[in-house]
Amino acid sequence: MSLKTLKPILLTALFLSFNASLAGAAEEESWLDPDIREEVAQDNRELAEKQQPKWYVPDVSGYNKTSFFVTQTTGESPESAVDRSQKTPGGEDASLFMNRWRLNLKWNQSDSVKGFVSYDQEILASDYLKSGDFQLIQSGEDRNQLFDAIGNVGGGDDFQYRHKLYRGYVDFIQPEAKIRVGRQQIPWGVGHFFTPTDIFNSIRVTQIEPEERQGVDAISVKTHGFAKAAMDQLELVMTPRHGSHTGRFALRAKKEIN
Repeated sequence: MSLKTLKPILLTALFLSFNASLAGAAEEESWLDPDIREEVAQDNRELAEKQQPKWYVPDVSGYNKTSFFVTQTTGESPESAVDRSQKTPGGEDASLFMNRWRLNLKWNQSDSVKGFVSYDQEILASDYLKSGDFQLIQSGEDRNQLFDAIGNVGGGDDFQYRHKLYRGYVDFIQPEAKIRVGRQQIPWGVGHFFTPTDIFNSIRVTQIEPEERQGVDAISVKTHGFAKAAMDQLELVMTPRHGSHTGRFALRAKKEIN
């Protein structure tokens, strides 16, 4: 029998042998313990997920707030904050219309890295914008901020359209510590009008919205379980030095006494 005649026979035998081996492997796998088969399937699914590219879609939220305030001026101004002789009696009636659109973006890069951004678009109108009280608020809006993230798009003496970064930070989280870097609120006081321990986000008497605490550009570190026998929590805050504002460094410890 020639080689040319044997070739088709050999290929057919090889094909049948290959199919028989696959059938035998499938039959052998079917005899595996059900728990083992499920474990193998789970491993395959996890491997497939790791090989897929991950896209982190932020959580988007926000609100629109419209307010109308009627108040009286205090006579304060940026000049009176430096020279008290510049303070006027105040007591003049004033009103303020405000419309704010706030957009919040929150995302989790991983279990140990998370971020948050809150950005405002505001329309302000009426005669309160001409008062020294409002100018004092404006002059102090960047006192704790390293980066200038506020700007006026347009307006005049009695009208403003502006945008600003309200919050913007990144969290680095570990089992016993959390580090936050960026514009954040550092509430170290619980009083409604006077908080002597709140050295970073203190409430100003001329502030229209006391609940809207101004953000602080800072690095804060909170530890849980560190030196637990002595303290339940340690918090360290540092604000960088910029312009005429000196940097601040503060440490706070908490301990529950039963």
